[in-house]
Amino acid sequence: MQVLVMLMTLLFIVLSNTVNFHFLQKTDFCDSCILGKAHQLPFSDSHTVYTTPLQLIYINIWGPSPTTSSNGSYYYIGFLDAYTKYTWFYLLQRKSQATPIFKSFKTFVEKQTGYQLKAIQTNNAKEFLCIKSYLVEHGIHHRLTCPYTSKTV
Repeated sequence: MQVLVMLMTLLFIVLSNTVNFHFLQKTDFCDSCILGKAHQLPFSDSHTVYTTPLQLIYINIWGPSPTTSSNGSYYYIGFLDAYTKYTWFYLLQRKSQATPIFKSFKTFVEKQTGYQLKAIQTNNAKEFLCIKSYLVEHGIHHRLTCPYTSKTV
C-alpha cells in the first residue's frame, strides 16, 4: 500500500510539471464553496476619493521588535496619508511615546502642507483611545478598524 501511495505521489509530481492544470482555476469553484472555506468575508472595494492631503491619515504602531535600533527603540509608528500615500516613520522606545509623537506630527504636517488634519484611522490602539478629547478639540475624526482584520487601507 505504501508503495502505491509513493508511486501515485511521484506520478502527480511528474504530471504537475508537464501537464497544464488550467482546469483548477479559481473560477471553476462555486461561490458557496469558496465562502465555505474562507475564514472571513471578502472586503468590498472602496470607492472613496481623497482630494487633498491630510483628509485621512492611517496610523499604525509596530513592535516590540526582537532587536533594538541604534538609538534603543523597540517600536515604530507609521503615518500614511491617504491622498499622497506619503509615509512618515518615527522610532519609539516605548509605546507611551505615541501621543506626544502624534501631536508633534500633526503640527509638523499642517505647517508643511497648509492643510488641516481631518481624520485618522487606527487599529483600536489604546495609545490613541486616550487622546479622544484632544482629537475632538481639534476637530479630528477618529476612525477605528474592525477588530481582527488585517486590511485597513
